[in-house]
Amino acid sequence: MSQSLGLDVTKLKASLLKLQTDAAYTVAFSAGANGGLYNTAQTVMFQNTLYAVGGGYDRRTGVFTVPKSGLYIIFCNVVADRYGNFTATIMINGSERAGVMVYYGFHSYSYAYHTGSNLIVQQLQVNDRVWIQTVIGGRVYSVNKDTIFTVVMIKSSE
Repeated sequence: MSQSLGLDVTKLKASLLKLQTDAAYTVAFSAGANGGLYNTAQTVMFQNTLYAVGGGYDRRTGVFTVPKSGLYIIFCNVVADRYGNFTATIMINGSERAGVMVYYGFHSYSYAYHTGSNLIVQQLQVNDRVWIQTVIGGRVYSVNKDTIFTVVMIKSSE
């Protein structure tokens, strides 16, 4: 009986340690872009890291490489220059997943800047690559890090 009880306690300790480790390991980043002109099929660069924990985001390439398998939220917000349109897509391993479109229109009498955003939930595996790529280029406006790219792991699958 005591041997069985000792085995149960050992299993409980191992389960508790796994839960604590999983809860402590977080993957999240948020980065802002500098304003600028982008061509068609170009990776949007988010050089200004606002928050980063758990690794994965390379601000030199604009690509997030998944460090831990799990369920992720991927978000992008783009502010287009007040004189034009901008369309981009959330890319995962070279495949388009969700569009981000900012459309100024032909009959806009406002000099206001326009925004577009999208958010998706995606199961990702270690070494999957995520980035924002232009579909039709344009000028991005981002003085106060208005144009941002965020990825957050909400549940580990390991």
